Amino acid sequence: MGLITTIFALSMFFSINQLIPVKISDDFNTYLRAIWQRTGYSNVKLQRVEKRLGTDRNQR
Repeated sequence: MGLITTIFALSMFFSINQLIPVKISDDFNTYLRAIWQRTGYSNVKLQRVEKRLGTDRNQR
């Protein structure tokens, strides 16, 4: 019985979210994009350092 209730509740939750989507504020969206850019910069920098030191796992 608990499984049926859980499935029903989840299906109702997802159907309501399809009808009324959640809006994310522009400030929060800008904040997340800035984090994504910094993460990308850090990964590129790490790859360059690994390549220079010869510790890049992809080059072996």
